[in-house]
Amino acid sequence: MNLYFIAIPIPKTITEQIRHIQEIFRDNFIASRQLRIPLHITLIPPFRADMHQIDLLQLVLDRFCAGQSPFVIELDGYGHFRKDVVYINVRKDDKLMDFRRKLVTVVTAANLLELPKISGQYIPHLTLANRDLKEEYFKMAWEQFRDEPFHAHFQLANIVLYRHDGEIWKEEVLFGF
Repeated sequence: MNLYFIAIPIPKTITEQIRHIQEIFRDNFIASRQLRIPLHITLIPPFRADMHQIDLLQLVLDRFCAGQSPFVIELDGYGHFRKDVVYINVRKDDKLMDFRRKLVTVVTAANLLELPKISGQYIPHLTLANRDLKEEYFKMAWEQFRDEPFHAHFQLANIVLYRHDGEIWKEEVLFGF
């Protein structure tokens, strides 16, 4: 069984800008892990599945995405979890929150997978540094970025099923609206 997750991919139009910020984390705060992961906004966190389950999941996601319409995702400023994760805020508008809720409902209702417990409040975000950001560097990084402006937006017109190949995350399937 492989490890998968479902996410919003970040378009190439803003990837360079975000990768540059991640390089600052690598160079100044010794946090490089996120540079090995495709830029994304997680919708459904990592889960294990076999090929048969993934084949069926693809059908579910195809149907779901066929009924969706593109909408704008806004990135605005920075946030953090604990003292080892710094991220770019994703504005929580009704369209995004409704889209994610419907996606989770459809995937859960298909009863194909053992999903991780999806509870609590969904905080959409784009991770800049995660897990390898040490507490002493977190303080310096947060001091630098907490009030730093960051604004970008893009049209959400697809989602991706990512698969971990044992070393890195790779795009398995792109589902367009």
